[in-house]
Amino acid sequence: MAKNGLVLEGGGMRGLFTVGVLDAFMEADLSFDCCLGVSAGATHGASFVSGQPGRNKRVMLDYINDPRYFGLGNLLREGNIFGTAFAYEEVPNRLVPFHYEDFYGSSTDFAVGITDCETGNGVFLDHRDCREDILDVLRASCSLPFVARPVTIRGRQYMDGGISVPIPVDQARERGCGKLVVVLTRPEGYRKAPSGATALARVVYRKYPGLVETMETRHERYNETLERLEDEHRRGTLFLLRPETSNPVARLEKDTAKLETLYREGLAAGRASLPQLKRYLQQT
Repeated sequence: MAKNGLVLEGGGMRGLFTVGVLDAFMEADLSFDCCLGVSAGATHGASFVSGQPGRNKRVMLDYINDPRYFGLGNLLREGNIFGTAFAYEEVPNRLVPFHYEDFYGSSTDFAVGITDCETGNGVFLDHRDCREDILDVLRASCSLPFVARPVTIRGRQYMDGGISVPIPVDQARERGCGKLVVVLTRPEGYRKAPSGATALARVVYRKYPGLVETMETRHERYNETLERLEDEHRRGTLFLLRPETSNPVARLEKDTAKLETLYREGLAAGRASLPQLKRYLQQT
């Protein structure tokens, strides 16, 4: 029997839209057989799988202006704009506890996308296979070029999953998902332009030519995937949720009023989608 799949794009702080959508899904006790996320979408997917509405909103809004969590000081000291010890140890283990037992006990199969620095290829790791290093896996998926260092996992170097696989719909289908719900963080009509940092990437990541090549062609994969998704959405073979308007929220936005507005847009969109979404998921 075909599975229902949830696919979550990244987008940094624009992911507050995704957080709102997922909170609406949790309000309605909506679950999926499979969930795949890359970059910020992976961290939001983790709290969805662990069944913790409101958790990611609290983390992002309460701590985005805390220099221990996010800031140039972290980048200068350790090479990561998000403070590793604070963001990936103090917050999930003490300040805003992550429910590990519920996460691993969930009936949802969850996979995190990361990019192999040597090959430039995307790798998806299942959460039940990462009990010892799940926080490192999530950190790797969110390790954006130029503002974060590669993360070592099992002897290999990895970075942001969105570099290689911006929207993992094909990977969800490979896992048997016949019905797909995709949450994007850009409005209709958006297309990604070629990177303006290719020359810098060739210098900074000269040890990883495969990664550089993948970075240079990311916009092509992203735009081609969007074309397919939008066509499928029009034909009713895939369910797409995205912001209605171009919200001026940057990837590393710190304005909490803008972020709160974006969260509320996602919450409203998620709630409004539920009748149509449930019909779509129940179709044979």
